[in-house]
Amino acid sequence: MIGTAISIEAGEDPPTDGSDDKMLLSIGQLAEQVGVSSRTIRYYEQRGILPQPPRSQGGTRRYPPTYRFYLDGALALKELGFSLDEIRLLGRLALGRELTADERDKTSDIVRSNMERLERRIRILERLHGLMARDGHDGERLDGERLSSFAAILRDDTDADDGSTVGQARSS
Repeated sequence: MIGTAISIEAGEDPPTDGSDDKMLLSIGQLAEQVGVSSRTIRYYEQRGILPQPPRSQGGTRRYPPTYRFYLDGALALKELGFSLDEIRLLGRLALGRELTADERDKTSDIVRSNMERLERRIRILERLHGLMARDGHDGERLDGERLSSFAAILRDDTDADDGSTVGQARSS
């Protein structure tokens, strides 16, 4: 979803990249390509995460290839821990839709807070990796000292270099 600015106004058909009806996918085909259920795609449309697709004369959803881009982006953001409401707002921004000043501020706050959360997770993983490398991860039971180091790492209150405690445990 992020990267290409595609402007789609409410009620306007999304771009089809010049593809004809032979290039359009059914909801089942799109779901299979992306690895989600048809129900997920319909739900994302209802929540405003995906733009409404063009429909055949009979009213069947027909998806241009660009929808894979929309779904892949939404799923990547979901995997990073963004909520569906946050994904909807970020998607509107990525698609070049107008946002109010409050929505732009909220988008910045969303990205900033998720960056901080992910950076914390990376610090914890790096410390765990360091502990495992230092101790040779030989499968031995954790003794008292190693258990304390492990607990401190999970609280994210140790200095990554020397393992000393630098502050109180942070809440998750």
